[in-house]
Amino acid sequence: MVDSTEKLSRTKNMPKVEKTQEEIFNTISKDEEESVALDDPFHDAEEVESDDELIAKTLDELEIDAEELGQREAEMYLESGTYRWYEDKCSVKENFYDDDKKDTDLMQKVFITTKNPQFDKGRVVYYVSGVVYNVKTLKRGRYTFPWSPDRRVRENDEDDNPTKNYPLITSYFFKKYERKPKTQKEIKNLITSCKYTMYITRGKNGGNYLNRFSDL
Repeated sequence: MVDSTEKLSRTKNMPKVEKTQEEIFNTISKDEEESVALDDPFHDAEEVESDDELIAKTLDELEIDAEELGQREAEMYLESGTYRWYEDKCSVKENFYDDDKKDTDLMQKVFITTKNPQFDKGRVVYYVSGVVYNVKTLKRGRYTFPWSPDRRVRENDEDDNPTKNYPLITSYFFKKYERKPKTQKEIKNLITSCKYTMYITRGKNGGNYLNRFSDL
């Protein structure tokens, strides 16, 4: 047996452990608490705009030339005057607006009568377009006007342009042939004949408007 005196002697002669796990943990924690963050070398660096960014920024802030803009806007529209279709050519195309339907519309009347879903169409608007020229100045420009037999009234109780133009055409048809048109085809044939002049006005705020038809 090993007596207590020998045990004590062995304990004293064992190599000394420098730090316990708890002491090491405390040392690490202390080091972390006392650590100093390094300065970001790019934090205070001045940001330099690229060429594209500089150009885009400069372009965005350029002031619009109001006089030049007004002149270009004016050139978009025809001067008020008498016009004819250039080379006696114009086209007519009909568009249907299926999100705008009334029982009084031409196609809706057909649909209600026949129950054929092919005729379940909305308002029809005919668009006349082509190049016109002023009979005095000979200046040319593109012109488009609409007409519609399906009447629509604006919020101010005024007919819209397609509605207004329809009686202008039918009145001219009556003046020319001494009878009212029977079909839309007759109206189309009259318009595409191009054997007439149109007096076109320009609004104060831009836009051209059909005023009347006249024989050549």
